Amino acid sequence: MPVVHTLESVERFNGTAGQYCYVVQGRGENIGHDYEWKYTTVFVGTEHGDGVVVIGESGSQTRVYQPERFGPWLDPEWIRRFYAN
Repeated sequence: MPVVHTLESVERFNGTAGQYCYVVQGRGENIGHDYEWKYTTVFVGTEHGDGVVVIGESGSQTRVYQPERFGPWLDPEWIRRFYAN
């Protein structure tokens, strides 16, 4: 079943050596079922465009291959396109 994501907040934090992250507070809804959940996800990127890593609530890390599919830079619009895909 399709899932609809609602991003409640997207907050940027700057790190060192050009690294930065966005902490996303969101809500997911499974269409066709009466099921909804909240989540926190962290997206990590660099100003050098070295790729994007997604960190889930459990601490699991997943590299996004071909991140340019969602835009040239990790930013709030990139994150919205990621969830819309």
